[in-house]
Amino acid sequence: MKQISNNTRSNHSTSFFHLLSFEIKDFDGNLVDTIRITDNDIISKYNDEYWNPLNTTFDGMQNSSDMSNSAVSIDINNVPISLSKVGITQEWRNNRCYITRIYYNPNDTIDLMSEGFPCFNVDNIAIEDKDIEILFWGLIDNFAASETNISCNINSLFNRWQNPSPNRWFDQKEFTTIIDTVAQDGAVFWGKNRNY
Repeated sequence: MKQISNNTRSNHSTSFFHLLSFEIKDFDGNLVDTIRITDNDIISKYNDEYWNPLNTTFDGMQNSSDMSNSAVSIDINNVPISLSKVGITQEWRNNRCYITRIYYNPNDTIDLMSEGFPCFNVDNIAIEDKDIEILFWGLIDNFAASETNISCNINSLFNRWQNPSPNRWFDQKEFTTIIDTVAQDGAVFWGKNRNY
């Protein structure tokens, strides 16, 4: 469980917003584009990258230490035409998505015009006045895009760990005959030298 430091709390209050990053790669694995979206009210800047504010909601997010969160559903509404074009023309499935949460003190004075336009610059907040955590990351599974909406499911990489191992297709008796056929001179017995 993420512990919020006392630096971001003032009078028992803290604020946060999310940054969503979608890495779009071609079929050869080359990075084509990175889509950066925030659920903040204005453009946000973090790590010298700009994050566009869009009406974003996600379901199924659990903040727990047992890594039980296996999937997240993301809906992005009122998508601009430039993003809907990327959503329709590019293959998003099996690409990575990161959800980052930024905690900050709402009582701090933050210069929203430091970039020359309204922008929430996370980089300008002192490191002791903010907490940043990667809340979830995984691979895009189901994906749908229209002119005004993008929706997708993000599966955790731990989902693949739950696959059962394949069943054995031979029994012990059959395995013995395979070994005996391979080592007819009797030098190998169950993968070891016979005279051990």
